[in-house]
Amino acid sequence: MNKQQIYDAMGERISMSSIAEYSGEYQILGKFGMVSWMGDYWDVWITGIHKGKELSQRKVKSLCRQIGDCVKCDFQELTREATTIVDTNDQAYLVACVLGARKKRQLSPELLEILRARGFGKQVNDDGIRNVG
Repeated sequence: MNKQQIYDAMGERISMSSIAEYSGEYQILGKFGMVSWMGDYWDVWITGIHKGKELSQRKVKSLCRQIGDCVKCDFQELTREATTIVDTNDQAYLVACVLGARKKRQLSPELLEILRARGFGKQVNDDGIRNVG
């Protein structure tokens, strides 16, 4: 999947800045791990290695418990890492949120009004999305 396909699969609820290329493929990168599309399932890694630091074993167990509360899955726990598989896009979204992926920013009606008053009226629509072209 490319960046736009992952964004669409997440229902446009994840920020585009949290979808990045890592190890030759696009993945959802969070503060505590990553979620990547493997063809017919989502692969989940709880790790801090992509951020340049390791997670403690206590943090890994805590994240496994949090994810296990919202998604039924079995974890394979390693030293300071864990991995699992989820099947649906909604499950992958929930896991990405627990792992610290940035959510899409929601602009309030007041902020949209301020932006339009400053001259962004033709560039920002009602959903806060900038119109290009």
